[in-house]
Amino acid sequence: MILLALVLVVGCATSPPGAATGHDADSVNCGHGRLPIGVLQSLRTQFAGWRIKTFDDLEPYHRQLWTETRGNECPGIAVGRFLMDSVDVVCLLLVRDQPGKRGYKIVAFSPRRDKSRPRVLVVEDEPSGNAAGVVLCRVAPGILSGVETTQPVRLVLDGLQVEELEVGSTLYYWKDGRFRHIRISE
Repeated sequence: MILLALVLVVGCATSPPGAATGHDADSVNCGHGRLPIGVLQSLRTQFAGWRIKTFDDLEPYHRQLWTETRGNECPGIAVGRFLMDSVDVVCLLLVRDQPGKRGYKIVAFSPRRDKSRPRVLVVEDEPSGNAAGVVLCRVAPGILSGVETTQPVRLVLDGLQVEELEVGSTLYYWKDGRFRHIRISE
């Protein structure tokens, strides 16, 4: 079981050149100082009652797994070229602000040309889901196979891997104007 968990976490272990890897105290606690102003404004207005999942939200064993592969990187923030090749998009794993309340959302914030508030795309919404072992990370373009299909997916842009540690991973990728997904491990 330990080997399986390490194999699953490794999928999130590679950061792209130039991506925010965040090996500082601000990243460990998922500090808002690293996020664009428009994202912060959207969080306050559109997602009141939600907050970014932090390293401290992980159970001790999951913290150890995460730290071994991702260092001090925040398990609730992924930055990548998810929608187009020339624009960095911020994806956040949001959990309820109230202790003990279940549910999580994965939200993508894409900057607009006019610098107004970013375009907001809800990638996944689990209103009663357990977010205890859920983390996210960026996956580089390439060819990936799913566990439920024989058709591989060719990523031309970055993919967003949402992983439930020790359970499995789902890859979200942008195609034909929307996020699609494929289960990549169990």
